[in-house]
Amino acid sequence: MCAMEGFKSSFGIVGTILCGISYSYYVVLKIPRGLPRIIAVLPVIGMYIVLPWQVSTLHTRGIMSFMFMWISSFKLLMLSFDVGPLAKPWAMLNLRNFMAVSIFPIEIREFGSKPNSTGKFRTLRNVALEACLLSVVIYSYSFRNSFSPSFMVLLYCLHMYFAMDIVLVFLAALANTCLGVQLEPQFNKPYLSRSLQDFWGKRWNLIVTNIFRPSVYDPVLYFCWKTHIKLYRKIYEKNQPKEVGGDIPLWARAVAVLSVFVVSGLMHELIFYYMTETKASWEVTAFFILHGLCLTIEIGLRRKVSPYIKVPNFIAIPVTLTFIYITALWLFFPPVTRYGTDLKAIAEYDTILELLFSTNQ
Repeated sequence: MCAMEGFKSSFGIVGTILCGISYSYYVVLKIPRGLPRIIAVLPVIGMYIVLPWQVSTLHTRGIMSFMFMWISSFKLLMLSFDVGPLAKPWAMLNLRNFMAVSIFPIEIREFGSKPNSTGKFRTLRNVALEACLLSVVIYSYSFRNSFSPSFMVLLYCLHMYFAMDIVLVFLAALANTCLGVQLEPQFNKPYLSRSLQDFWGKRWNLIVTNIFRPSVYDPVLYFCWKTHIKLYRKIYEKNQPKEVGGDIPLWARAVAVLSVFVVSGLMHELIFYYMTETKASWEVTAFFILHGLCLTIEIGLRRKVSPYIKVPNFIAIPVTLTFIYITALWLFFPPVTRYGTDLKAIAEYDTILELLFSTNQ
């Protein structure tokens, strides 16, 4: 009976998602961009916000809140202005492509770009290795009473990276098989990050980076740049009435970067709310604001110091990873561990393993 109810619930969720995407493709795209289209997509975004509550397991709820409440909603908002993944020609070619880009956190490789010839071999090898390491991490949870809280957080960090990378590689293989397209990699060896800018901008969960750039960073940067031009002309109107010139000021980039990290913090707070079902403590938002502030300082220092001093990798990489780990231990993971959400997640893995062993017997 429970299995039948679960099947009906899953069927209803899938049907609701497909109806929302079909509505977006056949109706929303016919509406003029801007405010009218934003109003038109609000029902679908509202559906995405409610959707994670229709499942009971922590992992499924976390995945659905990330995929739909966050990524898919942002894609629809960007589509309201004809920007972002859904506005690209390949996605708009037919409903199948539009659904694939709407549902999955993927980035289609631009046509004409050449994938690495050894990428397939390295991908298979890396996935096999990461699957083994993830199994070791999950098995290590059996001895969690012997580990310190800081070591458990290290295991959680490894778990999060291995699991997300494996899932995204699987989605890439599925898209390549079913749709005949290549996807951009979503992780690029984050354990080799030389700086916060390198980690957040070029190596970690790049689908979020690619979503935030056109939806938050570029609009805020443009607004700050236009404000800078107006102030410049107002102050120096008599001397230089026409030429404003120069690079985008550092303060404008700093505001844009901080805006991205504030929004990222708020979205993580929402995901944590879905998973913990407790009110926000704002520690996760503080984690991202702290990283945003440090990243802007890093950018400013690089402009001044980088031409003269280059930090070697054997120093830069450990310092960067240590900073990320300490701040995650301090601010990112406490909202999860405080209410035992991590233990509930581990219990779900134990249940899955029990089901697998019972099936084999």
